[in-house]
Amino acid sequence: MIPRNPILNISRMDLDELFEQLHFSVRVHSRHVASYTSIISEYLPEYLSLYGALNSMTFTQSIYFGGTCHDYGKLLLPILLTDMAQYKRHPELGIELLEKLTPRTFSNENEMNIVYDIIRFHHERPDGKGFPYSLKGSDIPVIANICAAADWLDYQFSLTARNCRDENKILAWAREQSGLQFFDTVVNCLECAWPRLIHYRDKWIGDSAKMLKNVSTPV
Repeated sequence: MIPRNPILNISRMDLDELFEQLHFSVRVHSRHVASYTSIISEYLPEYLSLYGALNSMTFTQSIYFGGTCHDYGKLLLPILLTDMAQYKRHPELGIELLEKLTPRTFSNENEMNIVYDIIRFHHERPDGKGFPYSLKGSDIPVIANICAAADWLDYQFSLTARNCRDENKILAWAREQSGLQFFDTVVNCLECAWPRLIHYRDKWIGDSAKMLKNVSTPV
């Protein structure tokens, strides 16, 4: 049994309140992942049909919502986490949390399936080395692997911003992971979306710099 965060009372919160319970850095990361996932998924329009009768706007909104929620399971972990086995349960715990809120969260089952797939499977890998289920290949929903790429990309972009790393090397490494960490299709979509992803990355770096300047500038 995993000891839970003692200050979290799920029954008295809606999703917006839950989001605010995440650490600030996790909230920022989640918004980035949601945006990257939405951008990359636009280059795979045929994937819409796998989730039934959803229009493109609803599909994009559901993907963004799933990206925002992908780490919600961390709210059910101990505040000071040292056990990797516990950490690897956060996708399952995220589903557990959302199931308590589902009746007032989703308008239909298709929307719910997109969000659940992202949360439950965003740490799985095509080569079977992911978690929590060690799934392989086609057992992993493509949309979850897109979120996995977005999750990884935000981390890499954060390192680039701090250490002036070459973003072209990031794309080259993603190509090397084709068929291993990411589906070939996802890597192709990542390449197509690359200019837009870089633009978004540059924008949030600029916005962050302005915010820090405003905070540090005396009135």
